[in-house]
Amino acid sequence: MSDNHRSPAKLRMRRVYWTPRRIVLIILAILLLGVYAWKRDYIRAFGLLPLGCPPACVGVRVIRQDLTGIDLLSADFSNATLTGSVMRNATLVRANFSGANLAETILNGADLQGASLVGADLSKASLLDVNFNATDLTGANLTSASLARATFSGADLDGVILNSANLLGANLEGMTLTGVRMQGADLSGANLNRVNLAGADMGDVHLAGASLRQVVLTGASLAGGWLQGADFSAADLRGVSLQDTDLSGAILAGANLTGADISLAWLDGADLSNANLNDVNLQGASMAGCNLVGADLLGADLTGASLVGVRYDQSTRWPEGFTPP
Repeated sequence: MSDNHRSPAKLRMRRVYWTPRRIVLIILAILLLGVYAWKRDYIRAFGLLPLGCPPACVGVRVIRQDLTGIDLLSADFSNATLTGSVMRNATLVRANFSGANLAETILNGADLQGASLVGADLSKASLLDVNFNATDLTGANLTSASLARATFSGADLDGVILNSANLLGANLEGMTLTGVRMQGADLSGANLNRVNLAGADMGDVHLAGASLRQVVLTGASLAGGWLQGADFSAADLRGVSLQDTDLSGAILAGANLTGADISLAWLDGADLSNANLNDVNLQGASMAGCNLVGADLLGADLTGASLVGVRYDQSTRWPEGFTPP
């Protein structure tokens, strides 16, 4: 039957189906499906990962490649090299990166919950908003890494290296970080309540406005640090090195500072009420306007310390033979 004899309804259906707009939409849909398939399989298509990886990726080398959004659930990348690669929003739950080289990688928004990063190199990595909950980071190197807003609930950070790392506003409450190295790290505004940092090396650390209530810092070094306004209420600071630190406006109420070295420190306006300052070295410290009500300074060395405007009362205990201002 010729087109002249076809019914108007059939002609309308034909015109609607084959309109240029519909053709363009079909082509776009095909292209989008192709892009999705390429995004899913391009790693293998270009030979970046060997056959069988994931999950078996031990020792593979993938340098400066874009793996954004990749799913590597439970994959084994132990001793692999992924230097400079981009894995934004990647799923790395329970993946094994033990001994892997992840230096300078971009893992912003990645999910590493339950993963193993024992001894991994994450130096200079960008780890913003990463989920490290229940992750094993024992002995990992995070030097100069950016970890703002990362979460670490239940993570193991024993012996981790965090020198010059950015942990601005991080929540590390209740964690064990004994012997950790945090020289020059920025923990401004961080939550370090009840954290065990015994023996930690934190020279030149930034802790301005951080909360360190009941923190354990026995034998730790924070020399040269910026600790303005930090809250060390009821902290265990026995034998800590706070030499040449800025503790102006800090709260040390009820803290135990027995045997600490706070020489040449700025303590102007600090709250040391009811603090234990037995045998503390306060030589050359600036303590203008300090609150020393109820503080115990027996055996403390106040040689050259500035005590202008300090507050104290009858419960304040001074070194033997010392005349308070």
